[in-house]
Amino acid sequence: MEGPHVCIQGATRSGKSVWCYSALAQLARLDDVLIAGSDLSGLLLGRPYVGTRHHEWQATGSADVEAHRDLLVRLVAEMDTRIRNLPPRRDKFTRFHAGFPLIVVVLEEFAGLLRLASTAQVEKGQPKMREQLLALYGRLVSEGHKAGMRLMVVTQRADATVVGGFERGQLGLRISFRLDDQEALVMLHGQSARDHLEEHQLAPPGVALVQAPARPLGRVRGPRLMGPSEDADYARYWDEIADGAARLHEVAA
Repeated sequence: MEGPHVCIQGATRSGKSVWCYSALAQLARLDDVLIAGSDLSGLLLGRPYVGTRHHEWQATGSADVEAHRDLLVRLVAEMDTRIRNLPPRRDKFTRFHAGFPLIVVVLEEFAGLLRLASTAQVEKGQPKMREQLLALYGRLVSEGHKAGMRLMVVTQRADATVVGGFERGQLGLRISFRLDDQEALVMLHGQSARDHLEEHQLAPPGVALVQAPARPLGRVRGPRLMGPSEDADYARYWDEIADGAARLHEVAA
């Protein structure tokens, strides 16, 4: 529960989504973890979570940008409430349970949401929708850790125009699968990534560069949900979410 915020970048079919399936399937099983967040596609979040306690904390689809904004507003409000209720002589929450879970906030393809928000109409005098989303994201990444929130930002390229310059520095666990633009490795991991540029350009699906606090940059192979074939990864993810949620409901009953 002491883990940092996470940034995951990678090109299409690099293994990024499969890593997310495995990580979220494990987290969704825990009764002291809530999976929240935004996903325009509704594939990583949304549909697999229908009928679970996680679903009401998720915004999906591209038809209503305001729903994604409102979800982030709700998360910021929860964060503020938690911080106000910190016990005396404590500066962060470190213990969680079913009634007070660690909240994992997934921002799947945040860049796409920002592009969509740039065309959204707002009331006169209100900040543009894109700026509202960036401000809410900035608050979550800057203050969420002390409130028992962890961000998981998933994008094809962790550009500063998407994840922010200062905000990117708060994303302590950084994972890069194969990228079409190798300079994106340097943007996320620093100059030490230059030693890996040529090798990582040919990285097979599932192989990533990983950097974490007090851990140097290195290559790892991401986990997979074990199934009969790689084509079954998503179906297995869906089943794992549904089965895990069912067990949690049975325990609570």
